[in-house]
Amino acid sequence: MFVSVPDVAVTVTVTVMSAAVPTGMVAASHSTTSPAKISEHVYWLPPGPPDRPSLCAVVGERGTIWLDAGSSAAHAREFRAFLAENEIAKPSHVVLSHSHWD
Repeated sequence: MFVSVPDVAVTVTVTVMSAAVPTGMVAASHSTTSPAKISEHVYWLPPGPPDRPSLCAVVGERGTIWLDAGSSAAHAREFRAFLAENEIAKPSHVVLSHSHWD
């Protein structure tokens, strides 16, 4: 991805890797499509049928960043509703990890 600000250019590379969830941490099962908090700062909506890729929100003190935007407005609204229920702020940025469709 290329981000441009007047007189400043920055290339951002994001790598998302699978990792084991520590014992005692709330986690989403790969067999479900329910969103879940998977670490202190990460909320995840696993991929689901018929054509929904995973969505991820990284939450920090200064804001929330989404990794990918969903496959439709309804998909994004579903994830946003889950985050709102957990008192997570709307994203200040959305990082598109690759061109879609997965």
